[in-house]
Amino acid sequence: EVCTYVDMDDYPFTGSPIYATLCGQDVVGLYVGSRLVGFAKPNYVTHVTAEANGVIYPVKETPSPAPSPPPPGPLPPIPPSADITILYNGRVVGATSGGLVPIFLPGSDGPEAVGFELASDYPYTGQAYTILRYGQVLTSMYIGTRLVGFAPAASIDQMQGSYGGRQYPITKLPGPPAPPAPPAPPTPLPPVPPQDDVEITYKGTVVGSTSGSQVPVFIDGPNGAQYVESVDSSAYPYTGRPYSITRQGQVLVSIYLGTRLVGFASPNNVSDMAALWDGRTYAISMIPSAMPPPMPPSPSPPSPPLPPSADVEILYRGEVVGSTSGSSVPVLGNVGGGLAVLTTVDASNYPYTGYAYTLEQDGQLLTSIYIGQRLVGFAPANAIPSLVGAWDSHEYSIVALPDPPAPPTPPLPPGMPVDLLYLGTRIATATSDDVPVIISGDGGPVVLGYVNVDDYPYTGYSYEIERNGQTLVSVYVGERLVGFVPKGETGDYSASSGGKAYPVNVLPDPPTPPLPPGATVDILYGGKVIGSTGDNTVPVIVDGPNGPVLLENIDVADYPYTGYSYEIERDGQTLVSIYVGETLVGFVPKDQA
Repeated sequence: EVCTYVDMDDYPFTGSPIYATLCGQDVVGLYVGSRLVGFAKPNYVTHVTAEANGVIYPVKETPSPAPSPPPPGPLPPIPPSADITILYNGRVVGATSGGLVPIFLPGSDGPEAVGFELASDYPYTGQAYTILRYGQVLTSMYIGTRLVGFAPAASIDQMQGSYGGRQYPITKLPGPPAPPAPPAPPTPLPPVPPQDDVEITYKGTVVGSTSGSQVPVFIDGPNGAQYVESVDSSAYPYTGRPYSITRQGQVLVSIYLGTRLVGFASPNNVSDMAALWDGRTYAISMIPSAMPPPMPPSPSPPSPPLPPSADVEILYRGEVVGSTSGSSVPVLGNVGGGLAVLTTVDASNYPYTGYAYTLEQDGQLLTSIYIGQRLVGFAPANAIPSLVGAWDSHEYSIVALPDPPAPPTPPLPPGMPVDLLYLGTRIATATSDDVPVIISGDGGPVVLGYVNVDDYPYTGYSYEIERNGQTLVSVYVGERLVGFVPKGETGDYSASSGGKAYPVNVLPDPPTPPLPPGATVDILYGGKVIGSTGDNTVPVIVDGPNGPVLLENIDVADYPYTGYSYEIERDGQTLVSIYVGETLVGFVPKDQA
């Protein structure tokens, strides 16, 4: 009989029997399937049934498993223009925006959106795109076939798309297939030994063969290459070019296996012919291969070091012309079309300095010659390239050393007269009081006169003077003024004094002095004044029919100095401001500024 009622919510489904104490008795839960319908003593369970709507249901104390929920229905498609929110483990990390898709970089808590890419730049191909941004390789990710962003590949598995309250799985596509591996290079055929005979095939059929120096001759027969005879290959030595012969009215050409002649055949058949050796097929051609270049000769081993005390023979064009003996070395000179020993000298008198020694013997100027740093004699300079040293069957190169540097020119003695030379010819003499003034004449330099040096004290800068329409510039030896010469010809002048030669030099031009405030400035064109500044005005110069002309003067106050030029328009011309330092001095045509 029923002793009480209980709330089902107090006994939730667990999949296992439920035991309880009710009305002072131990009872067990009764189930129809997975539904709790009551409690009864355990020994009553087999006698209890349940009824609903006239249907009897068995009751048991172990519930049936709860039924699985129905599978979810398919997600509705996302409209193509809809924006999609991107989630990472359920957290919003970005979203698409119109035709833009987000790009994500790794962050401390997962992917972080850092920008966008234009989706239309990445049309769907069924394969993934990868892009490099900020040093990170990012992979395209999709909902269906729609690109929704780029992210690190490892993060995409934890990302979802959200639209209309539903979550959509995000996937990554496979990468493009790897390109096929290149085919393995063919194994090169071994070379055919030159003494071995080879068979000649035509369309795979053997039609002849070589035999020693005999090679087959084929004409173009009814069925292609047809053997007719053999010829001696020694009659056709290798030249790098093909041979041709005539047989039965046909012109036949030589055929080659590399550089080896293997027969003659009709040009019509050669492309279908091959050589067969040791079961291998080799291509043949009408043009012989290039003969491999000869092997270079093995380099001679280097000569051993020359012992310091060894006596050395000196060879000139292969003939011995002298030798050392202890510290005595030969002095070789030109004698009768060859070299001969003129005398000997003691090498200890000529210690090694890195520079050449010269001595005069029998009217000949001779230069020291060396093996390494060892002096082995003296010889004419033009013969040294043909000299070789020899010791104990070994040869040694003989060389000459560079000439020693020229000693510095001594300073010009004070008060000494100085000759001024033009192209090595004396033109005039400068004294400590007067120096020549030289102009360019029709026949060369002309001494126009002299000037007093006191009028031109040394300043470190050059002087310029005008004479006979020529600009002359001061020239110096050191700091001593020695004359005035045409400005464009200074390089042709030199000086001498006391039997020694001296170069002349030109000092730099003096710096332009600053323009005094309020000074009148003339504007020159072709050496002629075409305009001048006034108290507060500057000239405006335009192009006229015969050159620049003054148009007007304008107020300088309207054009204060700014560090930049001004441009104005006059008579349809563009004029630009011109300056001396920071002082505006006029306007001139822009193409003439």
